[in-house]
Amino acid sequence: MAEEVLEVVKDTETSEPALGGMLIRDAAAVVGLLALWGGAEAWLANTSLALALITAVGASLVAGWSIAGLFHEWGHYVGAKLARAAAPRVKVQGLSFFRFTFNLETNGLRQFAAMSIGGNVAHWAAVAAAVLLVPMTTPGQVTFVSSTVAFAVFASVIEWPIIARTASGRVRPIEAFAHLDRAFLRRHYVIGGIGGLLFLAFA
Repeated sequence: MAEEVLEVVKDTETSEPALGGMLIRDAAAVVGLLALWGGAEAWLANTSLALALITAVGASLVAGWSIAGLFHEWGHYVGAKLARAAAPRVKVQGLSFFRFTFNLETNGLRQFAAMSIGGNVAHWAAVAAAVLLVPMTTPGQVTFVSSTVAFAVFASVIEWPIIARTASGRVRPIEAFAHLDRAFLRRHYVIGGIGGLLFLAFA
């Protein structure tokens, strides 16, 4: 009996997570982030405390970036599935955005392109939704939209050159990520931040 229980636990730990459960959890995360941001905005609207302003801006940064990141990852997944690529879902580790794995050797170039483009379409869709739905009349609202722009710029400047190089045949998908180390990502965080700040300046 004990061995059977251990086998069930082992299978549960290694099996692909249910799609519905993952979607519900991420939808709850989006609602929670919006509630956090909305609460900070309400506090700012009812007080002149500097702490309220700092909290509203901080909540806006976290919510905007995180929501755009979730859109981006699920866009990748939808693109992969529409192209019928093998993209098994994985259990979320900590605060990671990664929701699935994509085998660069077994999936084809067309499937790689669909997966890659799907994520980029999704994060710019998040930006468009933010621009259309958020009036941008308070510092927190402007920061929220700017942080979605920052994520979109960050992800796009990394991924579009990869999409272009693989589509042209200059490199294979499995070779396209060799240059992505921590220093590279830090530089592109800065580029994304600059994109968000430029939007903030002209919003």
